Amino acid sequence: MLNVTSEYLSTYYHLKNYIIAEEFVEQEQNVSLSLDSSTGLYLASSIIQPLPTERGRGWCYFDTVSGSSVIDTSQEQTSRVVVYKTGGGIIDSSDYEVNYVLGGVDYTGIGEVPLTVDYYFNYVPLLDAWPGTDVPELPVVSLDMIDVDKRGYQLGGGKENIRPTRIDIFGSSSRELRELTEFIYEGFYKKCILPLDFTYGEPLNYDGKYNTGWSSTINSNLDGYSPMRCDNVKARRVNLPVSYSDINRFRSVITFDLISYVE
Repeated sequence: MLNVTSEYLSTYYHLKNYIIAEEFVEQEQNVSLSLDSSTGLYLASSIIQPLPTERGRGWCYFDTVSGSSVIDTSQEQTSRVVVYKTGGGIIDSSDYEVNYVLGGVDYTGIGEVPLTVDYYFNYVPLLDAWPGTDVPELPVVSLDMIDVDKRGYQLGGGKENIRPTRIDIFGSSSRELRELTEFIYEGFYKKCILPLDFTYGEPLNYDGKYNTGWSSTINSNLDGYSPMRCDNVKARRVNLPVSYSDINRFRSVITFDLISYVE
């Protein structure tokens, strides 16, 4: 994996798990499950808005550290999704796999029928590209890291990679925009980001289930693999004509330089 991909994914999951997921998570309880013949999953019949399974949202697949809001990214959750059977008893988690993208469970046990589910979901979706025309219900956050600059560092062949990074925030109200902007800004201001190891993939597999090979350790295969620092962190309101589009009514942007050392 190229350094640029590892650095982007590390930034993406820093924003998703250590910033957004610490504050902007909601719970839905006693949601009916029904067997979907096309997927073979017991899917949740959510009626709330925004829909928990919209693009960029999904169910939470990490727990919090006990007694705090800090996310534990070392293993799959054990308390964020609880599945109930007829009569109200809890189905053991060893009898099913959770599909965090589609919002359902793949029941592999015998003799029970998943009836309802309680789960936490990501209220604020994070997209790895501009929302485009198929925009999830607001609020929405997108991350972009395209440009790069390099400069020498100390004596010898060492250099710094400088990656201008942009986070666009689209709120559904002025208050929501202010809170999101402030919280995300604080998550990068005078902060460093650890380069994570994606050798065995990302936290979720392509099918929406948890990747048991996921490792939240630092990627020691990167040249230098020192923490990446965030410099020149700035936030500003984006003011566009109301007629431009509804998505731009309450919008802001956060920019910073992600700087990493390469030997």
